Amino acid sequence: MADSVQPIPGVTPAQPSAQPPMSAPPKGVVLAPPQPLVQPKPQVPQPSQQARPLPSSGVVAQTQLPQQKIMTQSTSSAPQSLPPSTQGSLPKPAGSTPPLPVTQAPQSQPLPPQSPLPQIKPVVPPPQTPMKPVVMGQTQGNIPTAPVSSTPPTSPKPFVTPLPTIPPLAQKPQTVSIPTPTSDVGQSPPKPPQKEQPLMKPANASDIKQSPFRFLPLIVGALAILGIVWLIVSKLFGGGTPAQTTTKTTGTQKAQEQPVKQTTLTYWGLWEPSPVMDQVLKDFQSQNPGIVVEYVQQSPKEYRERLQDALKKGQGPDLFRFHATWTPVLKNSLAVMPSSVMTAIDYEKTFYPVVSKQLKTTDGYVGIPLMYDGLGLYYNTSIFQTANLTPPTQWADVENAAKALTVRSKDKKIERAGIALGTTTNVDNFSDILALLILQNGGDPAKPSSKLVLESVKYYTNFYKALRVWDETLPNSTYAFATEKVAMMIAPSWRAFEVKAINPNVQFRIAPTPQLQGTSVAWATYWAEGVSKSSKQQDLAWKLVKYMSSKEVLQKLHDSAVTKSPRLFGEIYPRTDMASLLVNDPYAGAYLSDAPKATSWFMASRTFDNGINDKIIKYYEDAVNGANTSQTSLEELLKTTELGVQQVLQTAQQ
Repeated sequence: MADSVQPIPGVTPAQPSAQPPMSAPPKGVVLAPPQPLVQPKPQVPQPSQQARPLPSSGVVAQTQLPQQKIMTQSTSSAPQSLPPSTQGSLPKPAGSTPPLPVTQAPQSQPLPPQSPLPQIKPVVPPPQTPMKPVVMGQTQGNIPTAPVSSTPPTSPKPFVTPLPTIPPLAQKPQTVSIPTPTSDVGQSPPKPPQKEQPLMKPANASDIKQSPFRFLPLIVGALAILGIVWLIVSKLFGGGTPAQTTTKTTGTQKAQEQPVKQTTLTYWGLWEPSPVMDQVLKDFQSQNPGIVVEYVQQSPKEYRERLQDALKKGQGPDLFRFHATWTPVLKNSLAVMPSSVMTAIDYEKTFYPVVSKQLKTTDGYVGIPLMYDGLGLYYNTSIFQTANLTPPTQWADVENAAKALTVRSKDKKIERAGIALGTTTNVDNFSDILALLILQNGGDPAKPSSKLVLESVKYYTNFYKALRVWDETLPNSTYAFATEKVAMMIAPSWRAFEVKAINPNVQFRIAPTPQLQGTSVAWATYWAEGVSKSSKQQDLAWKLVKYMSSKEVLQKLHDSAVTKSPRLFGEIYPRTDMASLLVNDPYAGAYLSDAPKATSWFMASRTFDNGINDKIIKYYEDAVNGANTSQTSLEELLKTTELGVQQVLQTAQQ
């Protein structure tokens, strides 16, 4: 049965009261204009589909009618005249006895002349939205009567005239016909109000003009226009408002509407602690939202084995530090640098010649260095000033200065050595020094039994055997230099940190390595950053390496190491265009002076690789120790050395 009330345009429904809702009137009951209530005798109709029983007790509920209320009274009150919108009679409640079903009410009759209703001017609905009268039950035509109104029995109040729908501006207000609202019959009939309430007044143009809501369309329209203008301005100028889609956070930027996909780059470092790297990596993350760099400082112990094994399994880091001499060992795991990162021409101009030689494979360059190191001549400035000597530049000058600065006791024991050379057990980095002598002499370290290599090894051992400016009774060279037990030593730049750590008051400087007559060859030993060939983020990894190798970032890394380590200087710059920044440094300047003429080979010490470097060094160590202690000729010793070196090289190339 279609008994729902259709909404009336322009009329706001009243809020329901706390009373329970009335049930719908039985079929056949028609709401009509008021008539004097006639109390017929209760009749018990036969049950049918058009009649339903009413509950024995209860309160008639109120339906939701627009802008009106229906009064209810106790069922025990005396019945009075029905509201003007009803017709027929309802059965009188029978106390506690079961209610009787309501019979079909008589059809509507014309209004009596003694109770005239105010004439309501029908409102013509707009053509596009015609309204249909609401019909409840079975009716005979539309009844254009005003809505029924009722008030509480104690304090009756007149209805408030509802506000009609405000038409668009510049048009005359159109009236809308209001169909007759219907009311549901509850569990018991309501008691009619004691006196008739005034009906609604028809709306007119003056009411609309005086309505406080007459400017509402203008206000809403103005707000809508302002909102559109504000939205356009905020999009064009990116105003800092809550409508922005992104906000800044530490290390990275995240989108509020759509989060940026996060990509993690694993970076294995070696010598620099995390505090030195943190700020540079955070800056990179801020410039590249969604990228997170996980920096892990590795232990040098068995580092090469762990790295190589992880790369072979495809479980290694995205980028990592490796020694330049490991290039042939790791070539199958190293990704080739894209030309978009740096062209070959730019690469050769940017870095020193030894870098372009060592980090290049048949497919291209496989690493970018963030530092440089080699060998330098450490000399005690106080001892040299006392002896009125200058730092030697030639090996012949080294011999003379070493003899002059050596101090012996009465029993001919060395109290202060001239230079730490000639042995292996207590000369730190002896293999680098021996390799430098071989290369300066024109020899090939891969051919130990050759004459040039033999002469170089013999020259090295003469500082112990012939000149006697150093012996095995002295502590290792770094400690001896820090405690002023030796006037000179040859070592990499990082040994300066150890010297100052042992004796902060020692006064020393570092000079370029001495040369043989007519030669200009220096030694390089340094580390580079490479990208794993099995990495899924090779492009991002190369982007990070390129970023860190820029001049600005390299200078930040250097300064960060000085302030956060702390130490005398940071990692020496590998770029040729940054040499002038440290060339006058009393410690780092010597290495940059030698860098353009430096070369290298597989005799780099302190790489902890347990591989190509350490194994070749061991063969040369045995030869030097045999030359100093045994009766075996150096020629025979070096033949054995050559067999071992060739075997190591063949294994490394497989």
